Amino acid sequence: MTQGRARLYFLSTDSAIPLRNLPVAPDPRPKPSPKAASMHVINLKAAWEASDADSDAPPIRVALPLDWAAIPWPDGRPPARARLARRFGRPPRSESPAPPRILLRGLAGVIAMGLNGAPVAWREEDGWHVVEPGGLLPRNILAIEVDPTRAAQAPGAWGDPAFLECGRLRAGPLGLPGGRG
Repeated sequence: MTQGRARLYFLSTDSAIPLRNLPVAPDPRPKPSPKAASMHVINLKAAWEASDADSDAPPIRVALPLDWAAIPWPDGRPPARARLARRFGRPPRSESPAPPRILLRGLAGVIAMGLNGAPVAWREEDGWHVVEPGGLLPRNILAIEVDPTRAAQAPGAWGDPAFLECGRLRAGPLGLPGGRG
């Protein structure tokens, strides 16, 4: 649309009513900049691997939200420390000036978190575990060490929702996409 006045045409199926040409005011809303539209979100709900943090037993494929009582642990009972791991790639448009963030909700019993084999700090904010990893590699592994007993005793769904956010499109609670919070 060009600056100034645009024309809107109305068609009629009745031949007695002429075609109208009415002026329309330009849209006053600002156009989003390309940088504002650089939000990229990766859903981290599926493809997690649960394992005993103190054992070499093969991992069990799980999805979030997680029901800790339903995991078929090899020896029939939960381990003292469980490890959840999730692989993910760096978003294709990660040149956003806003740093990437991993956002997880409902994580009771978290002992430690790691990214690509190194410990990573997190903060709790309005019920969310927020990890700001800085730069991401082309392929990444997020690992969460959990006390399954404490996690199973907590109310609500464990790990729902969970996603990686790169860039910020609009501000809601925590600047989350869609204003979720």
